[in-house]
Amino acid sequence: MLKHWSKKTSLSRSLLPISWLYGAVSKLNILLRSRNAYQSSSFVISVGNINVGGTGKTPLTIALATYLHSQGKKVAIIGHAYKAELENAEVVDSGFNVGQIGDEATQMLKVLNHDIMLVIGKNRIDGVKLAEEKGADVIILDDGFTATYIKRDLNVVVVDGKVQLGNQYVMPAGPLREPISGLKRSDCLVVLNRQRNLDFAYDDDAFYLKTNIKFDKSLATKSLFAFCGLGIPSKFYNSLNKEGLCLQETKSFADHHKYTNIEIESLIAKAQKKNLRLVTTLKDLVKIDKSYYSKINVILLDLELTKGFKQFLDKKISRFDNKN
Repeated sequence: MLKHWSKKTSLSRSLLPISWLYGAVSKLNILLRSRNAYQSSSFVISVGNINVGGTGKTPLTIALATYLHSQGKKVAIIGHAYKAELENAEVVDSGFNVGQIGDEATQMLKVLNHDIMLVIGKNRIDGVKLAEEKGADVIILDDGFTATYIKRDLNVVVVDGKVQLGNQYVMPAGPLREPISGLKRSDCLVVLNRQRNLDFAYDDDAFYLKTNIKFDKSLATKSLFAFCGLGIPSKFYNSLNKEGLCLQETKSFADHHKYTNIEIESLIAKAQKKNLRLVTTLKDLVKIDKSYYSKINVILLDLELTKGFKQFLDKKISRFDNKN
């Protein structure tokens, strides 16, 4: 599907009538959600995207929260609770399991400073109110671009530097969740791992950031078997190749896949039979029984904010603080 969405083909054009309808409904829903939107007393940052698939929202959310915490801000992240069992908004910690709060929230807890609040629940307005009650200066809406029922002071859209916006058609003809005109709601663009100039027009600030991977150095001399359940699995595999690691085999699962013990045992057996080291992402590892951790190597994703982006962020928050 991603290949089909990368170019304007006869197939994608044939789906345009459905896309026009989908786009119109999407725009209407976004407009209706924005009516009587909740205004927080805290500085609200939305981190999201306009297209489907993994673009790097979670790593950016973590990097933003970490930086703002280092600047003395009390930060709260409002997760989107995708596939999470938790109903009412709660500040979560390591005492919650992946089934209760979802894989992305569990992933965040592994790397966030304990003083950064992570709020999970089905109702995101309740989550924002809870963060306010807990004294949050800055609230970050993870995957919040279309959550227009909450007003935000900074709207950040994340774009993958290679895929960008594909053929720029709305689903099902292309990868967009809404028409490209929706970018007008954003205040800035963050392009991760830029490979070429933007192939679409954008008039506001654009920042170009890079992600890096961290791994046990012993893997540098080993042959690897990588598996993951991500929006765009090839991004993970390409990052391993880019680091010069010897990637021999891969296995991809659906995004947010919940692994069974049988699946993991099969992967371990296959890796051992071929004398390969099994590697995966932290997002995947948190959904695997801990008894298997000794046989799986985790690859961590790291994202560092540029000086220019930090200055942009500081300026926005300073203006907000001066007004309030």
